[in-house]
Amino acid sequence: MGRILPLIFIVAFATITGIIITGMLTVGMTQGIHMIYAAAAGFVISAIASWVVTKRIAA
Repeated sequence: MGRILPLIFIVAFATITGIIITGMLTVGMTQGIHMIYAAAAGFVISAIASWVVTKRIAA
């Protein structure tokens, strides 16, 4: 479980953060603080998602 977690996290973080940032740019939220919020939300969501996926793979 220890080796695969960071790999899944990297892929999930890039994907989820990209989706959130694209959505924010689409609705016109282009300020820097919005991008920081998007990155923070992507971090939290991908951390939880990668932990759950890794736990299911290891089981």
